[in-house]
Amino acid sequence: MSYNKVMLLAKAKTDYLEYLEIEQGRSQKTIQNYDHYLTRLLDFAGEISVTDINSELVRKWRLWRQLHRTTQR
Repeated sequence: MSYNKVMLLAKAKTDYLEYLEIEQGRSQKTIQNYDHYLTRLLDFAGEISVTDINSELVRKWRLWRQLHRTTQR
């Protein structure tokens, strides 16, 4: 892949999970946990470029997760 192209979060998520499994030999439980949280990030942020992920977005996502967790109980 060319580094001049924009990588979207869903593609980056897939690539990262495959990297964890194949190259890092992580357990399926670890991969499931990463998948869970990265999917929640996609639910919150939508299909964005990985370059759009910054500390402010992560802060807002963490607040959203806490609110979402509370309202589901």
